[in-house]
Amino acid sequence: MSTTGPDLSKLIDQEHGLVYRSLYSDPAIYDLELEHIFARCWLCLGHESLVPNPNDFITTYMGEDPVILWRNAEGKLGVYLNLCRHRGNRVCRLDRGNTNRFVCSYHGWVYNSDGKLIGVPYMKEGFMNELDIEKWGLVPAAKVDVYKGLIFATFDNDAPPLEEYLGEAAWYLDVLLDWTAEGTEFIGGTRKWTIDCNWKTAAENFATDMAHVVHTHGASVKVGLSRSHHMQQLARNAKGFTVYTKYGHGFTLMDIPDGLPIWDVQTKIEPFQRFLEETMPEATKRLGETRTKGITLVAANIFPNLSFSFIDVTTARVWHPRGPGKIEAWEWTIVPKGLTPEAKEEMRHVGVYKWGPAGMFDQDDMDNWVQMTQSARGWASRQVAMNYQMHIGDRGGVHEDLPGHVSALYSEENARLFYKHWLERVQPESRT
Repeated sequence: MSTTGPDLSKLIDQEHGLVYRSLYSDPAIYDLELEHIFARCWLCLGHESLVPNPNDFITTYMGEDPVILWRNAEGKLGVYLNLCRHRGNRVCRLDRGNTNRFVCSYHGWVYNSDGKLIGVPYMKEGFMNELDIEKWGLVPAAKVDVYKGLIFATFDNDAPPLEEYLGEAAWYLDVLLDWTAEGTEFIGGTRKWTIDCNWKTAAENFATDMAHVVHTHGASVKVGLSRSHHMQQLARNAKGFTVYTKYGHGFTLMDIPDGLPIWDVQTKIEPFQRFLEETMPEATKRLGETRTKGITLVAANIFPNLSFSFIDVTTARVWHPRGPGKIEAWEWTIVPKGLTPEAKEEMRHVGVYKWGPAGMFDQDDMDNWVQMTQSARGWASRQVAMNYQMHIGDRGGVHEDLPGHVSALYSEENARLFYKHWLERVQPESRT
């Protein structure tokens, strides 16, 4: 059942760079997001390294819908709503594991790793052998696909193919995912915590916002929690770009200074530096010099809620919505498969103490996001527009070396376009 709501175009003034705070607090708007964004966009559920073997599974969410990501006995990936078709009880309570079947703890209905219902107690006594079990399997996602290790799914049968949805964003993601033929993996488990903020504050921050770094993260940098060239330069006046691509995706890039190799810019973790140096010829052949010697990634967001940080170590995180004023953050450290076990362990350690619930950098951001969301709850506050006018007189455009809509590093054009796409999703009639 589709729902409609008020005219939301009044809350976003693209021309003048104004956004109103009701976007962060209105339950009716949140319901529209669940239907038109989280039920229709491609959502990242994890990485193939989390379910490498037949019958491996993890449980996660698509919006607020609990789902099971499950390889069947033949190794094919499936995604199913984590609810029994009898009364809606969750059929799996574990975070991850390996099994060829789930048995519902309420009435004992049994499902195999293809999502099929294969056992029902009291079939003769209760259902008179008339229940058509072929019609009562687990509810599958409409589409499941993998992009170079990252697993995505959508509930929308009409969603474009995943590669089309990623589009020009894939050119940038490949710097991470396709540096070598071996690819990447998630390591160190999943770090989970809740934040009392709206999901858009987090997604927008990773899609574009470099103006916050010196003020929000300055103390963390000064005490030595990041020695990367990224952070040292952002604490001054860095050079680089923000890039927006179709379907709401945003990236922040920095120039690699003349004479500095990428392994001296992106990280100060010595085993990772050596790996980047040793694999540079292969990476340049695969990606070209622009992506290996010209620019380096800082942060990104794949719409709606998959964010990356590329500072020191690469961390991926999904912002699961839990209402208009709360999210559950799930974060992983992502590394090249070709790293030594010792190097992976060092990167896992750095990922834990710099990011996530135990690290300073995410906590720096969270404090601001919580205050932003709380200030959106009052009536008077919701009448006041937020300012998104940085570089509004120079909105960027085409760049000869970089795909997508390219703007200045300290621009809010990505954020303006993020909210334009958001509006087109929740209220399709607003498309121009």
